[in-house]
Amino acid sequence: MEEEIKRLVKTSILKATKETGGGCISSGRKYEIDNEKFIFVKTNNKKDANVMFNGEHAGLEAIYKTETIRCPKSYGTFKMEDGTCGIVTEYISMNSSKNQEALGKQLAELHLSNEKHGTPIKEFGFEVPTCCGYLSINNKWNKNWTNFYIYQRFQLHIDMLNKSNPNKELTNLWNQCIPKIETILDRIQPIPALVHGDLWSGNVASDENGNPVIFDPACFYGHSEFDFGIAKMFGGFTKTFHDSYHKIIPKSDGFEERLIIYELFHHLNHWNHFGSGYASGTLNLMKQIIKF
Repeated sequence: MEEEIKRLVKTSILKATKETGGGCISSGRKYEIDNEKFIFVKTNNKKDANVMFNGEHAGLEAIYKTETIRCPKSYGTFKMEDGTCGIVTEYISMNSSKNQEALGKQLAELHLSNEKHGTPIKEFGFEVPTCCGYLSINNKWNKNWTNFYIYQRFQLHIDMLNKSNPNKELTNLWNQCIPKIETILDRIQPIPALVHGDLWSGNVASDENGNPVIFDPACFYGHSEFDFGIAKMFGGFTKTFHDSYHKIIPKSDGFEERLIIYELFHHLNHWNHFGSGYASGTLNLMKQIIKF
């Protein structure tokens, strides 16, 4: 593994430090490299972990190229013969405090970056599969946001849940939700925006200069409002953040209804990742959507 890391970073020195991290999905460690610089390496032995890391690498590259908000520079990914997979990124010294005003402004600039590009992406999806957690999501290009969101985001999780533990209430509520979601999303014509995809407060921090940093993305080109779904689910973003963002990208009619629809994806995703503790929240959101 060390030789693979050295190859990606083009370093002769590679010294593991005591600093570790990585969250609930992968393991991570800080390494010293040439010129007294540092990198961060995440590893995982799960099946198809290479898909997860390849998606993260592509997402970090896409965010990095926009020059709108800081994220770790990704050097690349590797897969060993024993199945161990990993991603090698720049190490950033981060703290949990957040410059909420700057974060809101820079997130809006990220969301507008594709629209302002000389040759913008005109469809919804992404160049490779990405993972929200460790579950791969279907990023096949689609011209229709409503169709993309229902069938390339929701349906995967509905099918997974019913395969592992069939739930009549879930199926019944979902069948009632589909026409409601179609009606609500068909009212808008969003321009594809590069979204982080998993923007909860644990994937946001500040660097040594107090500038916002985002990491662990599950990127795709989608409706910019999607990033607010998990932000609403877990909180941690202040009024200052929202005001700063919406000063650049104002709310449009139906924002609050769509926010519930975008939050629902993350409840389903967490149900599939962490179990039935997320069932009641999922079903309650579905009941709200049916009443719209």
